[in-house]
Amino acid sequence: MINFYFFSSIFLFNSFIDLVKRISNSNILYKGDFINNLKEGNGIEITNTSKFESTFIKDKQNGFDKINFNNDDFYEGNVLNNKFDGKGHFFWKKNNKEYIGNYTNGVFNREGLYKCSEN
Repeated sequence: MINFYFFSSIFLFNSFIDLVKRISNSNILYKGDFINNLKEGNGIEITNTSKFESTFIKDKQNGFDKINFNNDDFYEGNVLNNKFDGKGHFFWKKNNKEYIGNYTNGVFNREGLYKCSEN
């Protein structure tokens, strides 16, 4: 994978820390910090299908995330290593359903509230 970085930054040995736009052949736009070429700290990542507001640790989403999908679905909640994990809220716009509860390793574990509403 080839990455192109456009930045204005302060170099610290092999690391750079600054607000950066990262454009790669996978059509990802990222604004946030990099350390050793890995996303680190708070950042916003935009892909073809979604926008993530997240905390990144060694290039992976960790912490409390806000994810807006292009189809108007959304998720707000905890993420661990790029997967929903812990308390979260997922809303499916198309069929007006939502789940508020616990996730484990990316899957809701039925320890929560599942709502179905009439359109």
